[in-house]
Amino acid sequence: MHKLKYFLVSEVFIESFESKHSHLIAEMYETWERGNVHTRISTKAVQGGRDTDGSVIYVGRASYKGVFLPAKIIPSKNACYVAYGGAELFVENFEVLIGDKDFKWESASDGRIAVGAVATGKDGNEEIFVGRVPFQNSLTVGKVHPSHRCIYFPYNGREERSSNYEVLVHKNLELTWAASHIRDALPRDAVLGGRDSDGAQMYVGRAIFEGGLLPCKVLPSKQAAYVSNNGKEFPVQNYDVLIGANVIWKKDKNGKVPKDAFPHGGRTPTGETLYIGRAEVNGSLTIGKVHPAHKCLYIPYGGSELSFKEYEVLTGK
Repeated sequence: MHKLKYFLVSEVFIESFESKHSHLIAEMYETWERGNVHTRISTKAVQGGRDTDGSVIYVGRASYKGVFLPAKIIPSKNACYVAYGGAELFVENFEVLIGDKDFKWESASDGRIAVGAVATGKDGNEEIFVGRVPFQNSLTVGKVHPSHRCIYFPYNGREERSSNYEVLVHKNLELTWAASHIRDALPRDAVLGGRDSDGAQMYVGRAIFEGGLLPCKVLPSKQAAYVSNNGKEFPVQNYDVLIGANVIWKKDKNGKVPKDAFPHGGRTPTGETLYIGRAEVNGSLTIGKVHPAHKCLYIPYGGSELSFKEYEVLTGK
């Protein structure tokens, strides 16, 4: 069978400092293996549940009317089904998700999805996610449709729905960067890092500025992002936003960082590594740059660059 690897974040090279300091950001991908109802599936296929009679259901996806929909694959019955337009539809060809130890299920409801959720494709401009739900003594795979605030799933010839379900997510979603702009929609799984003084949510970013690659604060509700440099706060329009899960903020001080500090926060024009930190000021929890050589954290706030000896540092990988 032919394995297809679909990258959540493809290999991204950050070129800055006159292209002298490039590095490869970690990649995350899903492996889908092509198959059909007459072929055997991999022993590493992801199990999604069971049919009413106990038959094992595997996680798949199948193309229907130009959309890749989550599918329930039942090898013991030589069957695969998707839910669409109120009906349960039989499909012969599918792709089965590989990596039985790489995923887990998390509870959700009302169209919500968990960080690191597995998407199969887009219906129009909206991503569709893999979910499952207990129903009439079965545990059935279906599609989570966020704007519809529910999961749809194929069962006994019909497309059923439920507002409560589980979402399939990556167990270890590594931290990656996604290019963005202040007018772009916030990418899925962006890392929330703090809040502005008025309560606006603040996300972790970085931006190229005057020869450096600097940590920045991203404020989607204000269509704004800021870095600090040479005593001032500067707005930026283009930036990278941090994507991922399993982030922990750890206290440190005087330019020091924990051993597991995220190493790709940025660099000065001369190549010094900068780390992502945050500190509280005037009711805000503001993101900035830890500069080890300067023995402090700098944050952009109120038009100025403020320094702090004590702060929190973003850790993760």
